[in-house]
Amino acid sequence: RSIDCRYFDFGRDTCPFGGRCFYKHAYTDGRLEEPATVAVLHFHADNGSMEHARNIGLAYLLSRLHL
Repeated sequence: RSIDCRYFDFGRDTCPFGGRCFYKHAYTDGRLEEPATVAVLHFHADNGSMEHARNIGLAYLLSRLHL
């Protein structure tokens, strides 16, 4: 974590790897990004496999409900 992340770009962009990134997430003033707590939801897919979802939208959640 001594090399700056090119995706984070000193806080001007976001990194697709988030807290799992191997590179440093630092702002231009030297502050490091605070790690966020991300909830991971697990769904059983129609084919019996397990799906992991992050940053999901309400429409997706509603489509997965079996009413």
